[in-house]
Amino acid sequence: MAIAQDAFYIPDDIATGLATGLYRRIGSVVRYAVGPNQGQIVKHLNPIDLNGRTSTGCGS
Repeated sequence: MAIAQDAFYIPDDIATGLATGLYRRIGSVVRYAVGPNQGQIVKHLNPIDLNGRTSTGCGS
């Protein structure tokens, strides 16, 4: 079985929210982890390749 790993661009504000526990990430989806908005989507992260260019689709 092949193993696929994706890299994502995480903006600074999202990284801060993940580090403080405000957000949680599952795959490329960032959601509120706590509070009245718990579970709501905050952002879909954009995949990047190892050369730093933005990828255009799944498996690209």
